[in-house]
Amino acid sequence: MERKRTQKESQNFHKKFPKRMKIKLVGVFTAIVLAFVFLAGKAVALNLVKGEEYQKQVMSQMRSGSQIIHFKRGDILDTNDTVLATSERSYNVILDVAGLLETKTSYQNKKINATVEALVKGFDLDESDLREILQDESDSRYVILKKDVDYETGKDFQTKMDKSKNIVSVTLEDSYTRTYPYGTMASDVIGFTSSGNSGTIGLEAYYNNELNGTDGKKTGYLSSGSSSENVVKSPTDGNSIVTTIDANLQAIVEKHILELNERLRDNYREGEGTKNTAVILMDPNTGAILAEASYPNFDLNQPRDLSKYYTTEEQEAMTEEERLETLNALWRNFCVSDTFEPGSTMKPFTMAAGFETGKLTGDETYVCGGSYSYEGVAKPVSCIATDGHGTETLKQVLENSCNVGMMHIADTLGAEDFCRYQHIFGFGEYTGIDLPGEGDTSNLLYTADNMQPIDLGTNAFGQNFNVSMTQLAAGFLLPDQWGKLL
Repeated sequence: MERKRTQKESQNFHKKFPKRMKIKLVGVFTAIVLAFVFLAGKAVALNLVKGEEYQKQVMSQMRSGSQIIHFKRGDILDTNDTVLATSERSYNVILDVAGLLETKTSYQNKKINATVEALVKGFDLDESDLREILQDESDSRYVILKKDVDYETGKDFQTKMDKSKNIVSVTLEDSYTRTYPYGTMASDVIGFTSSGNSGTIGLEAYYNNELNGTDGKKTGYLSSGSSSENVVKSPTDGNSIVTTIDANLQAIVEKHILELNERLRDNYREGEGTKNTAVILMDPNTGAILAEASYPNFDLNQPRDLSKYYTTEEQEAMTEEERLETLNALWRNFCVSDTFEPGSTMKPFTMAAGFETGKLTGDETYVCGGSYSYEGVAKPVSCIATDGHGTETLKQVLENSCNVGMMHIADTLGAEDFCRYQHIFGFGEYTGIDLPGEGDTSNLLYTADNMQPIDLGTNAFGQNFNVSMTQLAAGFLLPDQWGKLL
């Protein structure tokens, strides 16, 4: 039974808690209640406004998975829309190791074994490697077992997985494999990609940003009802590019290059017929390159395969550095990156410079006696016709490809105008071709200050300086046509 407080005890209680202290206690209690009400109200408000969003975040942190949705890299087409490079649909094989191992049923080992067996048979994987992954990656939900599995193989496995309840925790992630339908065609022009859709050489490298897109993503999370939901961000595919290359003309050019090298194989020296063979086929009206080919070439689908040119023993004897140097030499685009003396192909430019400056009228004649002498130079410079061409008009100088006639023209033109027109025609300049690897060649030309008379004479018929094949082809174009080469 509850004891009633005596009058004396009541008086003592009031003495211990005077009125002022009672007021303070009431104030503290009221503040605590108000703070609690405020926090509760804030929680309710947040739940109403962003509750679902926060819930998804929390639930996704508790258990979530994301899957990359790969973009499709753009195609490379010829001028007639023939596909020269494309991306074919394929799959990456993904294993949710944690999901496979967490099955707490009497059939756990049965599912693990069935899944491992199916993966080994379906994708030619090593069972011991798979068992090691299960042990070492037990907490991982995203292990890439194999990349770029072809579409049919992937679909066959998916069908098998759909029919079996024991094959679990495997996802076939959509991906794309870069392929080149014509193999070796225009290999150093088209180029190829390395892992991660990174263009390595050629158009694949030059237009890498345009050809690439942006990956999408599918994120899974558990809803409040413990059901799975997905948020999908779609990928953005890359752009395709149309080139000026004509696949039919390209095939004809490469056919004849190959025939030439086969005919000359093991002839003057053992091995390939030529060290380099290169051809540019250009529309002179527009500057469009219709075909560009060089030899030796390589298979774009297997760009690192050297078996076409080296035996197994020769390859095994290479160091890693030697192998890389060999591959870079094979991939190098001779038409863009290498230089050579233009020889007689320079003669039309020398004569054109004479007409442009007005120093040639077209009525000139020259006498070729087979050589041309320079003061202070002991040995005269010879013509192709050592007995001489005799008296020639300008037309005949060009028709006969007469070195002596060109040296006479060079004397008339002078070093300053000759050097100036070399640059006007694009020698020593960047052509603006849509390919990587075009280097600075300005240091390969003389200037008017350091050019001696004999240098001027030999330059006039294409010796004693270097140009690239692309520069030489572009030199026959009008300046406003430069930069339209591909």
